[in-house]
Amino acid sequence: MHLYHSTPNKEDIIKNKKINVNKKFNYTKYLEYILVNSHWMKTPDQLPGNYTKFGGSAPFMGHGIYCFDNEKDALDYQANSEVVDIHYQNDCSKMDLDDEMVLLSISNYLDELEYKFKEECTDKEVLPGWLHLIALLKLCLYDEFKTSEPAVGLILFILCFYKKINRSDLLIRSFYVKIGLVDEEVNKKRYILISNKDKIEKMC
Repeated sequence: MHLYHSTPNKEDIIKNKKINVNKKFNYTKYLEYILVNSHWMKTPDQLPGNYTKFGGSAPFMGHGIYCFDNEKDALDYQANSEVVDIHYQNDCSKMDLDDEMVLLSISNYLDELEYKFKEECTDKEVLPGWLHLIALLKLCLYDEFKTSEPAVGLILFILCFYKKINRSDLLIRSFYVKIGLVDEEVNKKRYILISNKDKIEKMC
């Protein structure tokens, strides 16, 4: 299959035959920060996109190579960039986060974690943070992540850590495109995240 990655570094990528993934954002610190502060986060838009002003912003679906399934969207993504055509193995695992059944299973996994913490967590200082966070993540899920895009990556990080899911080779999710001063949501743009670089066949 062909995936299209927008980048200002196409020449270096083709020359070196690799794409460097920025992994500076620390999800462990992000989770720790939110657990301490989740008591005041009541609505999805209150979920912060970072844990410190120096930590950078949370990538929407976690670490990896963000792509599109068509060249036009990749060209339109950012100015002064070129598009790398990534040939990716057809035989790969995918998690489609636009699929209602996938989202339902994620909701069920969050329910399981909530039950687990209620039954097994004896630390009275830690438990409230988890219960607040899980409730908030459910709200983000039900709200289609309209104002809480980083919640997707955080949910996946938590579920992978607690072995509720295995990280797929490709993650797929459509996010709302916002325009204007009032951030009006007009439509969605579909992103594909390559989380397993080993199945890249070539780049051109």
